[in-house]
Amino acid sequence: MRPSRPERDFAKNAQPEVPLVKGDGLARNDMTEVFNKHQMKERRQELRRNMTEPENIFWSRIRRIQIDGIRFRRQYSIDNFVVDFYCPEFKLAIEVDGESHNKPDAKEYDAEREDIIKQHGITFLRFANTEIIHNLDDVLTKIQYALQNMKSASAQTFPLVEGKTQKGSETRRKIE
Repeated sequence: MRPSRPERDFAKNAQPEVPLVKGDGLARNDMTEVFNKHQMKERRQELRRNMTEPENIFWSRIRRIQIDGIRFRRQYSIDNFVVDFYCPEFKLAIEVDGESHNKPDAKEYDAEREDIIKQHGITFLRFANTEIIHNLDDVLTKIQYALQNMKSASAQTFPLVEGKTQKGSETRRKIE
């Protein structure tokens, strides 16, 4: 006998009892408490709609995996803050700073904000609007260099080794 509609809907929407794990070992519930919080969705959307000219220029050059096949997201929330651009694969945040960031109060706020975000294992790169407008190729080269360093550091931390499974088939795994 087929279950009633409410039972089917419940089964379809039921969450597993064991938390699902994503790439960095955080359970899904932990991730949504830190990364891209639902309650910040409107703020992220507003910031995407009202990007500055340097942010638009920069986004046009990094969107659609244009840098070494790596994906970036724009206006991504981490904790209670929104960073301009973020690469989840390498936990790299990129900020494009205008003149308002040069004021003493803004510098202090940015430093505190950056410290909080870094507690989640995130690396920061900051570029001034003028760098984006006048030296975009240099900015992109700096980002590529940082990503290459992060890739090589990741490979050194978790080298791949060959081994055998119980059934004798070859496998490769990361050493932790």
